[in-house]
Amino acid sequence: PADIEDRCLFCLLASGKLKPGVKQGGELRHQDELCVAFDDIKPAAAQHLLIVPRQHIKNVRHLRPSHAELVEHMLQVAKELVPEGRYVFHTPFNTVFHLHLHAVSEQLEVGGMDVR
Repeated sequence: PADIEDRCLFCLLASGKLKPGVKQGGELRHQDELCVAFDDIKPAAAQHLLIVPRQHIKNVRHLRPSHAELVEHMLQVAKELVPEGRYVFHTPFNTVFHLHLHAVSEQLEVGGMDVR
């Protein structure tokens, strides 16, 4: 829909209309012309960031060959912010339907358990 940018949480964060974090108390960890990055509000590791394209793309199933440069750029940003981490797109388990790359440090915490 044409008004998706006005309703999508990640579009609002990427445009600067909202600040990231619980009660909008966070800051962008990265921003450029293609994407933004911020801390996940429910981290599964000591470092858990989301890298979000400014362009609204619903999820990985909506990626096209023309998005290859964008995805490569998002991965590079993730590697700079969380060196030697794990980087993953996951679908259909999204709570926000806007493409985002999870960058997490090696030590994962799932449901209060340490996963190594």
